[in-house]
Amino acid sequence: MTTFTKRLASIAATAAGIFLLASCGNGNAPSELRCEYQEGYDILIDTQSPRLSWINNCQQTAYQILVATDKALLKEGETDLWDSGRTEGSESHLVKYSGNLMPSMEDCWWTVRIWDAEGKASRWAEPAHWTTGMFNDTDWQAEWIGASWQDDNGPVDDNAAPIFRKEFKVDGELACAKAFVCGLGWFEMAINGDKVGDDFFAPGLTDYTARPKLLVNPRIPLDPAVTSYRTLYLAYDVTDMLRKGDNAVSMLLGNGYFHEGCFNNYTIENYGYPRFILQMKLEYADGRTEYVCSDESWKEARSPIVFNNLHRGEVYDANLEIPGWYTAGLDESSLTNAVIKEAPQGKLTANMGPTDKVMETLKPVSFEKLEDGSWKADFGKVISGWVRFEGVNVSKGDTIKVKLLSEYPSDRCEYICAADGKVTTNPKFTWFVFREAVISGIGELDPSQIVAQAVNTNVKPNATFSCSNDLFCRIEKIWRQSQLDNMHAGVATDCPHRERLPYTGDGQIAMPMVLANFDVAAFYNKWIGDVKASQNPETGYVPNGSPWEPCCGGGPAWGAAICVMPWEFYNRYGDRELLESCLQPMKDFVAYYDTWTIEDGTTAFHMTTPSGAQFYWYNLGDWSPAYQLPKDELVHTFFHWYCADITSKVCKVLGDEDGAESYSAKADRIRDAFNNVYYDPQTKSYGDFGSNVYALYMGVPADRLEDVRNTLREELMVKYNGHVNVGFVAHRFIYETLAMNGMNDVAWTLLNQKDFPSFGWWLEQGATTTWEAWNGQDSRNHPMFGGGLVWFYKMLAGVQTDPAEPGFKHIIIRPIPVKELGNAEYSTETPYGTLVSNVTVNGDKVTMSGRIPYGTHATIYVPKSTDAAILNPMDDNSYEIHEVGPGTYVF
Repeated sequence: MTTFTKRLASIAATAAGIFLLASCGNGNAPSELRCEYQEGYDILIDTQSPRLSWINNCQQTAYQILVATDKALLKEGETDLWDSGRTEGSESHLVKYSGNLMPSMEDCWWTVRIWDAEGKASRWAEPAHWTTGMFNDTDWQAEWIGASWQDDNGPVDDNAAPIFRKEFKVDGELACAKAFVCGLGWFEMAINGDKVGDDFFAPGLTDYTARPKLLVNPRIPLDPAVTSYRTLYLAYDVTDMLRKGDNAVSMLLGNGYFHEGCFNNYTIENYGYPRFILQMKLEYADGRTEYVCSDESWKEARSPIVFNNLHRGEVYDANLEIPGWYTAGLDESSLTNAVIKEAPQGKLTANMGPTDKVMETLKPVSFEKLEDGSWKADFGKVISGWVRFEGVNVSKGDTIKVKLLSEYPSDRCEYICAADGKVTTNPKFTWFVFREAVISGIGELDPSQIVAQAVNTNVKPNATFSCSNDLFCRIEKIWRQSQLDNMHAGVATDCPHRERLPYTGDGQIAMPMVLANFDVAAFYNKWIGDVKASQNPETGYVPNGSPWEPCCGGGPAWGAAICVMPWEFYNRYGDRELLESCLQPMKDFVAYYDTWTIEDGTTAFHMTTPSGAQFYWYNLGDWSPAYQLPKDELVHTFFHWYCADITSKVCKVLGDEDGAESYSAKADRIRDAFNNVYYDPQTKSYGDFGSNVYALYMGVPADRLEDVRNTLREELMVKYNGHVNVGFVAHRFIYETLAMNGMNDVAWTLLNQKDFPSFGWWLEQGATTTWEAWNGQDSRNHPMFGGGLVWFYKMLAGVQTDPAEPGFKHIIIRPIPVKELGNAEYSTETPYGTLVSNVTVNGDKVTMSGRIPYGTHATIYVPKSTDAAILNPMDDNSYEIHEVGPGTYVF
């Protein structure tokens, strides 16, 4: 029981139902200021209308925002960009900037204050900051450059990392220096020998530019056209890294996704060899401005990274280090010049999503010397990242080799030593998946000299879940680890080792769980943009992976991401602008999906190879079965309905009444066809392996509803002895569907198992991440089965959003408890502050307590008994209903 729960429990002991409005705290300032979902200092935007958000600790009735190019102005309550004036209203989320046009490449500072219900003004918030990007094409003075020996039209087997440098002078006192940079695939920038920023695998993955070879790939049965290309750039404040006089800037380029090559014998068509663009703006205290830009004057060399490949590892040869490379004063007479490279077609766009960073450092939990003289370290859990050596004693000629142990062959990870001494090193341009590592090639090694660093996209956990059922907590824990292991370069991958690709099916299925656990608004804002961009503009087809890689297998449930992901995002964050930008792509995808419709109104196989044969890998239905898969065409029909239904809802939200009616009618026709074709009145079933789950989620005719419910209960509890029988797609819907159809006890049973097939069985095998298959075959680091686990929060803790007032503006807490529950508590950060829901079951008695954040209101459904809630969860008569405002509550 948490401290919060204990405090509320003491209140509950004195009264049956209490609602306490928390004190406003006179004078308290707003906090957690954000711009376009981003928080912190290194925020880059390239829109003239950024949206601002903050968190209140009292009820807001009005606000005032100040934005200025000088932080000092804000201290005086002044501004040169925008003063909103006192603006009446309670909104504190996504308030649009409406000030003067902002200049490119400048700092902007902002603050906000509010007025409470009594008309008292708060203190001004601690100022926050963003940097403006390039608003005009002419703002870029730099050129794309790369290595002279890497020819995009030549052989593609050069996996060395080129390095570049430029010396320049700072001839006065600097007021500010900003570097705007993009290096493809990935880059590491240094100034005077120090790494700029703490990012890795930057910039994020996008559809950078066209790849002509895709047109002649015989495996791809479709036109590789996408709606748009884009390339992301970042900005860094480097003022404190520069000094008066001579300075040196260096750029090291890794292949990343830009120059991959292949994996598992599949060819990944390259975009070309690495290249970069860099523009450093120097602003002097006396008002002068100078630029340091990438051009043909930069010098180049082959770096000590002689091999780097996302799928095959990295090799560093210290013998190739050039003394003095990173500092001014190097004799450059023997160096060649960089060359101009073709610019990507993708528009240079500000990176407004989170980057990858070292998010966790692990010491060995065990360390042993093996018979062959190597060392084996166990770091306690599976991560994606690398082993870092810190002050390891080496001898000239040693080659440190690291074998990272997972279910797939280890990528190369080697360091070739150039001299006797101590070495501190880690890879830069790939990650590895491992729990254990075997190190060889050096004479001595102490466990204090190695750590494992988990590297993933900087999405912070912003929710907690506790439950009397410890198994549920352990399941959630291994899913979280697997999800983090699969977040890199601004996308979520299916697995972090074998494929490392942003599958849209895995992404949309897992998304509700990701939203419920992490601060991912900026992350999904970026990735949904990628999904839109990868859509075929002529056909409406959305590929199985986005950004697009043709080796991604999938089917309609994958392309459905264009409908599912924006709708889930809208419900979580209330972002109407994002929804508006996705409506036409949704309509286009449904229109494409209509071409799969056959005479009986259902949706059948469609994708074929150039020769006309059915292309299995683009016609998948469900995947990763516990036993077998349902009919592919049944799953296709379900997702045709699902996308039409979502599109209808989006049309309604956005005021497109004709569209809402049209797509609603389409969804009804598809559902009717599903019910007519797939239902067997003899067996009273739509089929096994999740077929009845899909049917109940869509809605079945009233005269067969109880029959289908009874069939599903017997199917799961008798035929499969209380175990799941579905693949990962149906798994997204199974627990909620059971709960909403009077079978939450069955959902509890399925999740409470410890033998095959179940999450508990994975844990019994020692899993620290979730797996691709129930039987443990193939990848053991796949987060896709996590989608269904939102049942913990939506059904046990009861926390739900309201599409009519999304983003938790109206909070619905409607648990469906089971007698075995004991206690479950879910806490999450909403756009308005912390929401807590605690549900305790003692026999047939249900107690609920929690906290509602300021700026919202809630409807609390308190079960009259556990039986009433389980058997009739959709009947309001099973609950006592309370309308409450912000504060703490106990019922």
